[in-house]
Amino acid sequence: MGQVLLSLAPEPQREAALAVSVDALTPSTVTDPALLRAELEAVAVQGWSHVEQEFEVGLRATAVPLRDSTGNVLAAINLSLRVAPGEVATPEEVERRVRALRTSAADITRSLQRAREGS
Repeated sequence: MGQVLLSLAPEPQREAALAVSVDALTPSTVTDPALLRAELEAVAVQGWSHVEQEFEVGLRATAVPLRDSTGNVLAAINLSLRVAPGEVATPEEVERRVRALRTSAADITRSLQRAREGS
């Protein structure tokens, strides 16, 4: 979720975050600022993030932004899955997860809008 939110943050906030030293939490953790910057640019373009065991060995996570009815980013939603160490998702699995998350995000946006209109 952090990659999604950071990728869509204003540039000064994004650059400030990239200026902070990142410790490797697993062998898959991306710590190089240039590589992180490139990842964030890709996330911003594609509109979702998927990481394989970057934060914890055996944890795969996919996230999409949650927007309000005007398109402003409110938060991010995430689907995490325990996997065997070293296991990697297929592109089809990632695509299914992104579709499911986008559907959920759209449902939440509609619910928020209905709640707002009702108040």
